Amino acid sequence: MPCSAPFDSPEWRYSVDWDGVRALLFATDGTIRLQGERLQDLTPLVPEIAAVAAALPERTAVLDGVLAVLDPEGRPDLAALAQRLCGGPRVAPAVFLATDLLHHNAAPTTAWSFDRRLETLRALVVADSHLQVPDWVRGDGHAFYDAAEERGLSAVLARRAEARYHPGVASPDRMRIAIEDRLDAVVCGVEADPGGQARLHTGEYVEGRLLPIARVEATWGEPVALFLRRRIDELQIGEPPFDGVAPLPTDRSVTWLRPHLTVTLRHGGRAGDGTLRFPVAVALREDVEPAACVRRSAVAPPHDMPRPAGWRPTVLSTLPFTEPVTEPTPPHLT
Repeated sequence: MPCSAPFDSPEWRYSVDWDGVRALLFATDGTIRLQGERLQDLTPLVPEIAAVAAALPERTAVLDGVLAVLDPEGRPDLAALAQRLCGGPRVAPAVFLATDLLHHNAAPTTAWSFDRRLETLRALVVADSHLQVPDWVRGDGHAFYDAAEERGLSAVLARRAEARYHPGVASPDRMRIAIEDRLDAVVCGVEADPGGQARLHTGEYVEGRLLPIARVEATWGEPVALFLRRRIDELQIGEPPFDGVAPLPTDRSVTWLRPHLTVTLRHGGRAGDGTLRFPVAVALREDVEPAACVRRSAVAPPHDMPRPAGWRPTVLSTLPFTEPVTEPTPPHLT
C-alpha cells in the first residue's frame, strides 16, 4: 500500500523498494525456476541466476523477491532490465534480491512473522553476485528515507516485523513510501509517428473502470521498439479500451490495444482531472498484470511520530566490488 510519508517505529523494518520484476524463486533438488507474477517462466531469460542453484544445496524453498539489473553504484536500473527482457543484449548481469521466504523444506512459512522468515532466509541463502538478501533497518524510517533519497532511489519499503505473509492483496503490513512520483500504467494505444518515436496512450483502473491518464513520448532502443511493434500486431483492436470515457486528444492516428502491456511512468503529480503532469516513460513492461494498475490514494503513516531532530547514523553504502564493474552487487544497508 502507498504511504504518504516516512515514519519511525521499532515495530517496522525498512529497505529499498527495488525497481525490477517481482518474482518467485523455486529451488528444488539443485535447480532454480523463476516465475513472474503473471505465471510466466523467467528462467531462460536470466541463465546467470539459474546457475546459482548450488548456493542452496540440498534445499527445497520458495523465495519471494525482485529480479533486477544494477548499475555500477548498486542501484536498480529498470530501463536496462526491461531492454534485456524485451530481447536486448545482456549489457549488465541480473540479480535476484530475495526479500521473503514462503516455503522451506516441505513446510509453508507464510504464517510466521516477517522477522522469523527473514532470519531463516538469511541463514538459507549463501550470498552470490546473482543471489542476494538485502538488509533491513529496524525502526529508523526517517533516516533510511533520507539516505535512500540522497542515493537517487525511487522508494522505500516498510514492513511490519510481526506480520504474516499476505498473498495477493495490498497489505497494510507492507507500505511503499515514494521518493519519486512514479506508477505502472496500462498501454492502451500507440500513435503513428513518422520519426519512429513511440507515443503512448496510457490508463489506469479507477473503481473498476479503465480511464486515460497520460499521453507520453517514449524513446527506447531498437530491441524494445521491435518488441513493441510485434506486440502491436498481436494486440490491436478497433476502438479505445477506455470504459465510457473519451481518450486524450491527439492530431495523429492511434492504434488501440487490448490491455496487456504496461509502462512504468515517472511524473510530476496529477492535474485536477486525474491525468499526470509531465509524464516520462521509464520502461515498457510485460511482467505487470494490467488489472493491478489501480489508482490508490496514499494512506497516512501507521505511527504518527514526530520527525527526530539532529543527525541520525543510518548509512546507505555500496559493498566493495569483488567482480569487474559489469558485475555490480546490491547496496548494503547498515
